[in-house]
Amino acid sequence: MTRALRVAASPLVWLTLAYLAFELSFSARLLDAAATAAGIGDIQALEQVGRTLSGIALGLVAAGALLRRERPAGLGRAWVMGATALMLLGLAIDLRVGSERPTLAAAGLACGGVAMVMVKRRGRWDADVGALVLALHLVASVAAMYAFQAHFVEALVGRLGPEDRRAAAVLAEAADRLTACQVRVDEIFLCDGASTPSGKAFAAIFPLLAIGLPDLDRRVMPALERLGARKFTTECNPGDERCIGTPEYFLNEVWLPLVAAVQGGTWADYQKQALAGWARQERAWDDYAKKLSRRGFEPGTVPPAHWDRVRRELRKEGIQVADDWRPFDRQGFQAAVDAQVERRLRQAHKEKGLGSGSTPIQDFKVFFAQPGIQREIRRVLNVPDGKMAFRPVVDPAAVEAEIHGPLVREAVREYARVMGSAPEDFAEGGRHGEIGTQAAHRVVVPPVALLFSLLGGGGHLLKLLVLLTGTVTSNGAARALVSMAIVGALAFWPTTRPNAVVGTQAYANLDAAAAGFVAGRIGEAGGRAAAGLLEWTVRAQDVFYPVNEAIRTRLLRGIAFGFGGPAKGPQSTHPPT
Repeated sequence: MTRALRVAASPLVWLTLAYLAFELSFSARLLDAAATAAGIGDIQALEQVGRTLSGIALGLVAAGALLRRERPAGLGRAWVMGATALMLLGLAIDLRVGSERPTLAAAGLACGGVAMVMVKRRGRWDADVGALVLALHLVASVAAMYAFQAHFVEALVGRLGPEDRRAAAVLAEAADRLTACQVRVDEIFLCDGASTPSGKAFAAIFPLLAIGLPDLDRRVMPALERLGARKFTTECNPGDERCIGTPEYFLNEVWLPLVAAVQGGTWADYQKQALAGWARQERAWDDYAKKLSRRGFEPGTVPPAHWDRVRRELRKEGIQVADDWRPFDRQGFQAAVDAQVERRLRQAHKEKGLGSGSTPIQDFKVFFAQPGIQREIRRVLNVPDGKMAFRPVVDPAAVEAEIHGPLVREAVREYARVMGSAPEDFAEGGRHGEIGTQAAHRVVVPPVALLFSLLGGGGHLLKLLVLLTGTVTSNGAARALVSMAIVGALAFWPTTRPNAVVGTQAYANLDAAAAGFVAGRIGEAGGRAAAGLLEWTVRAQDVFYPVNEAIRTRLLRGIAFGFGGPAKGPQSTHPPT
C-alpha cells in the first residue's frame, strides 16, 4: 500500500479532520455569542461545549498509539501513563473541592484507572481492547479538561477584587453595546469596523482590556445612563422580570390586563361583599319579623319570658343586641345590624388591604387607589413599595405618560444606583454579589474560551499536517519541522496585516491598561504575555473567522451548538454617543 493510501485509510486522519471541523465551527459560533448581547448563561453554555471539545482534543493526542492497538513503549508509554496520572490527580482534587459536574469527574477517574491497567498489557491488543482503551481515554480526557478549565476560570475570577468586580459589571454593560456602535466615550468604544471579525473579537475581550482603565466611571457611566431606557424597553425580552417593554407592548400585554384583572376580580368580589351587607341592612327587620311569625309571634307580642331566647338567636346570627334590648325595639335592632355590617366591611377592607374604614367604597378609581391594591400592582410591575402610585387609566397616551414613562425612568435610576454602588457591594456575599460574580465571568470566560478554541484548532492542524506529510516522507523529524513551520507561518501571518481595531491609539491605550492590570496580579512578564495574546486573538479572527464560519454554515449545515443568537439586544440603528 502506498504512503498516500495508508494516510487516507488512517482513522486518526479522519478523526482529526472531524475534530477540526467542529472546533473551528465552534470557534466562529463562540465569537458571535461573545461579541453580542448574549447573556452570560449563553456564553457559559457554549464554554461547556468548548471544554468538551478540548477534552476530545487532549484524548486524540494519544489516540495514534491506541488506534494502532500496540502497547506504547518508551516515550509513548511514558506520555500515556503520565497524562492519565495527571488526569487522576486533577480529578481527585476536583472531587475533593466539589465540582459542578461530580458525576463527570467520577467517570473520568474510573476511566483513567482502567486505561492505566490496559496500558500494562503485553503484546498487541485485540481490536475490542484497543477500542475500549481509546473510549476510556477519551472519556477521561474530556472529564480532566472540563475540570481543568473550570478551575482555571474560577482561579482567574478569584483574583478579581471588589473594585475589579464593580468595574467588570460596568464594562459588561458597555460591551453589550459595542458592536451595536451605540456609544463612543473618549474614543474607547471602537465603533468603526465593529462588525468585522476583529471588531467582534474586540467586543468579546473588551471588558478584560478596559478593566484596568483609570477613572472608569467618568468615561463609561454617563453613556450607559443615557442609553439605560433602551435596556428596559427595546433591548430586553418581554416577560423577563426587569423588562418593561415598548409602550405598545406594555399597554396591551401588561397594563390593560392588570387593570381588567383588578376590575373583574378584586373589585367585583368587593362589590358583592359590600352589596350583600347593604341588602342585609335593608331587609334585616323584615327577616326578623318573618322568623317570629313562624312561631306565632310579632315583634310587639313576644312574651317577656322569651326575650332572652330571641336575643341569643340574634347574637348567633352576628347581630349583637344589648342585654336590655326588647324584641319590639326596631331602632336598637337596626343599630345592632348596622354594627354587624360595619364589622364585616372592616374585615373585608382589612383582608384586601383597603385600610380600616367602615364606609363602603363605591367608586372604582377610589378602590384602585387603596394601599392594598397599589401594593399588589407594584408587586406585579416589580416596583418597590412606596416608590410609585398608579391610576386606572386606559387611554394609550395617558398610560405612556403616567405609567410606562415613570416606570422606565425609575428602572433607569435603580440601574444607575446599582452600577454606582460601592465596590464592596459587588464582592462575594455583598448586596450585588451575584452581579459581580456574573460580570467577573463575563470578563474572563470569552477571552479564555476563544484562546483555548484557537489553540485547540492550531494544535490539531499541526497534528493533521504531520499525518498528511506522511504521504511524502516517512521521516518523522522532517514532517514535524515542515508542519510546525506551516502552522507558525499561519499564526504569524495575522500580525503582519493592517488591522482597523488594533491599529488605533484607543486600542493602544487599552492594551497598556490591560498589561498593567494583569501585571499587578501575576507579574510584569505575565502582563505583557496576556496583552500580546489578546492582541493576537483580535488580529487572528480577521484571518480565521471567515474560514471557520464557512465551515460551520456550509460543511456542518449551520450547526449552532445550542446558541440561536440573542432574542433581543442593542441595535445599531442609533448613532454613537
